[in-house]
Amino acid sequence: MEGRCETGKVFIPFMSWFEVKEALDEGKDLVLIPCGSNEQHGPHRPTGDDWIFAWEVSVRVAEKMGNALVAPPLTVGVAPYHMEWPGTITIPIELHKELVKHVVKSLWKHGFKRFVLLNTHGGNRLSLQAAMYELKEEIPDLKIVYSDFWGQLTRDFVEIEIGIPYEKLDHLHGGGFQTSCMMAIEAKYNLKLVDKSKAPPAPKRISSLRARTSDQVAAIPLYGKALKEYSDGTGVMYNLDESNVEANAEDGERFLDILTSNLAKKLKNPETWLL
Repeated sequence: MEGRCETGKVFIPFMSWFEVKEALDEGKDLVLIPCGSNEQHGPHRPTGDDWIFAWEVSVRVAEKMGNALVAPPLTVGVAPYHMEWPGTITIPIELHKELVKHVVKSLWKHGFKRFVLLNTHGGNRLSLQAAMYELKEEIPDLKIVYSDFWGQLTRDFVEIEIGIPYEKLDHLHGGGFQTSCMMAIEAKYNLKLVDKSKAPPAPKRISSLRARTSDQVAAIPLYGKALKEYSDGTGVMYNLDESNVEANAEDGERFLDILTSNLAKKLKNPETWLL
């Protein structure tokens, strides 16, 4: 896998300690921490889906910024609701929070000053945000932001920047938008990660599941047995039957470029770091 930009390496595990020190001496004090998960994404996508995305988009953002490095990806996260399917690994929220804090504190000790918790897995949200707030309390001078990478996909962004109708966007668990992005990654590294022919139809009861999980009075927990029942046993949560049929690497590359360019632009903005 790659980990370089025009100005040198960006992925810390591919660098010697001397190269890391050189980067810090050059003022590269920002580090992106890829936060993902290893969990089922249906029968057509890899279990490493989330952490692969977290690593790849972090490297692309760092390359576009020119003044950032990328930490080792956190390849396991909080995913108890996927434990009905083989290959899923989950850790408790508290453990995940402490893991993130130790990673940040280690890098802080070496001289990094700004940190991006780049998250591609919804189950990590609570632990990452808790880690962010606790780190700020413990080290007031530390600058840290949380980034929900897929959260960029608002209606306006999808229709104006990406140029597709929002109703045609299917970026939910196992959906075609992310399948296209994963196909772009597998093409870049000459891997075989996606088998579109195994993508199941959209679950018939998925709209009912969303209504139940978001009900403010009587929400059901999104745990394995409920998810398994409402997803017809497949584990996917997308809306459109044709979602994965139309997925392709060319669209995925364009999507990834737009999303990583947008995030790099935001992270370059000095106001982002007025904490």
